[in-house]
Formats: sequence, structure tokens, C-alpha cells
Amino acid sequence: MKSPTNYQHLPPGPKGQLIGLFKLNQINHPLHPLPALTLTCIILETMRLYPPVWAMPQTIATECKIGAYPVKRGHGLLACQWIVHRDARWFSNPDTFNPERWDNDLAKRLPSFAYFPFGGGTRVCVGKAFAMMETVSVLATIAQTYRFTLVSEQPIQPWASLTLRPQQPKL
Repeated sequence: MKSPTNYQHLPPGPKGQLIGLFKLNQINHPLHPLPALTLTCIILETMRLYPPVWAMPQTIATECKIGAYPVKRGHGLLACQWIVHRDARWFSNPDTFNPERWDNDLAKRLPSFAYFPFGGGTRVCVGKAFAMMETVSVLATIAQTYRFTLVSEQPIQPWASLTLRPQQPKL
């Protein structure tokens, strides 16, 4: 990965400085070369495919129907990001890692709860903005010096505990 070098088209002031800090000119990956993207797009796409929490339990407050299924008040359901984030109604080629899909404000055009790695509504994670800012900052800092490569061709199998993580992490 290369460090940011082109700042001509950024807005003036602190906002432009932050945008400049978090942009990469080029990301080269041996498996899939990507054009210039913002780190935010890469992070959004990573959390779409591998949400930090793969499902969230919900207690039904009001009797309702979900599709053809009646749901009674007090029953529990799982809102499963792992499944919803792979729904072809909202994401073309849903199993493909494609950060470009987030260009042009895709997140604003999606229906509520089509993408919810931090929950949503009144129960959205209070740390959402901080987590995104911190992730972008850390990734931008690391990307200035290091390249990420796979240790081997062995597939990484997700393991669904409270959080989603690799079953056998390779370091």
C-alpha cells in the first residue's frame, strides 16, 4: 500500500486534512488489485462480510407478522447480520469482497437494517462513530508501513461465538 500523496481536491481545513490522511492512492493485493479507495469503503465492506457481532438477539415488543410467520410479544428473535448482509436484494454479488460498492453513499440508499454491523435504531452501538474513527486511524497508520498478505492458501473459517472471529487464527 502507498501513503497518501495527492491532496489537491480536498476541502480546506481540518475536515480536508482528515480526509487526506485516510485516503490511499493505491492498494495492491496479490489476489485482487483494487483501484484507489477510501479506507472507510474497505472497512464498511469488511464489516458487511464479517460483522463484529454476527447476530443480535431481540425481544418482540408488539405482536406482529414477519412474512407469513406470526410473532408474539415477548418472543425472542435473532437479527442476523451475517445473513442480511449477504442478501442479493441489497448487495449485488453479495459473497464478493467489493469495497467499490460503498462509493456514492450506498449506506444512505439502503433500507433500514439492510446493513447494521453496529445494530440500529434506538439500540445502535453508542461507540459506533468512535469505532469507525479508530479503525480508520489504525488502518491508515498501519497501511503507511506494512502490507497484509495471507500466511498460506488455507481458507480462513469464521467461528461464531459472541463475536465473529477466525476459527484457527494464523499469525
